[in-house]
Amino acid sequence: MNAECPAVGLIVFNRPEHTREVLRGLERNGIDHLYVFADGPPTDDDRDAIESTRDVVREVEFCDVDLVAREENYGVRRSWIAAYEYLFERHESAILLEDDCVPASDFVQYMAACLDEYADDERVMNIHGYCPPISIPDSYPYDVFFTWRSGSWGQATWRDAWAKFEMGPTILERIGSDSELRRRVKRAGWDLLPMLRKEVAGEIDSVGVWWSLTLVRQDGVSVNPVRSRVRNIGHDGSGSHSTKTDRFLTEINEDAPLGSMTFPPAVDVEARLNRRYNDYIGGGIRGRIGRALESLTYRLPF
Repeated sequence: MNAECPAVGLIVFNRPEHTREVLRGLERNGIDHLYVFADGPPTDDDRDAIESTRDVVREVEFCDVDLVAREENYGVRRSWIAAYEYLFERHESAILLEDDCVPASDFVQYMAACLDEYADDERVMNIHGYCPPISIPDSYPYDVFFTWRSGSWGQATWRDAWAKFEMGPTILERIGSDSELRRRVKRAGWDLLPMLRKEVAGEIDSVGVWWSLTLVRQDGVSVNPVRSRVRNIGHDGSGSHSTKTDRFLTEINEDAPLGSMTFPPAVDVEARLNRRYNDYIGGGIRGRIGRALESLTYRLPF
């Protein structure tokens, strides 16, 4: 069991109104301390929006705030890595949000309960606060389910788990030569290989694909809520790495307490829920076809 409350961190950049809405959600969670990591400007044109975002953070009165304001532009991947390194120098476990992930009023309670429940199980490496609008049977009796891939729209983990994080282009060769590793990658999501190829080529800037592959290598799992505790508002065309869509919108409870939670008796990934989750995150049948074509283009092991 965890003896301490997890740290709560927020990564922001240049979207003051998105940041304000996320902070309102965190205020409803009743936290008393928040770490904010503010990325620096890639160009001078971004400075005004970045400073406006930092002003929103400086206005916070509902909790103590440690603001880490960077002069250099870290980008998404490096921002996440640096934030976790900072938090794990000070805490055993941490919750991390981005500036477009609005938390439900019981988000922190939910994340802390999962961190506490699975603190001693090395297979559980990631806690996710978001659940896409997939079909989960009414007969499913638990409040969480497991997947082979991670998720970062409201994420939590432990220092010991994050210590296993690994990234590097040689993973493509390892996947190509290791049939067991390739099997694990495919069960974690058929879209991961094309994403990895783009990440290695510098076409995208993502920590999520590397963290998912860390879970793959460690045979780890992620915990996901049956009822989403995060609403992602970043698919409105304002983000640097997302397109405009309402596909991922979910309803969250803005004023309900957590209540008791029912956890599965064992850490087992249910195949149908894992498949539905992967298909939705990956874009459904159209996404599946597109990723398959990309994999052929890149000659990836599929």
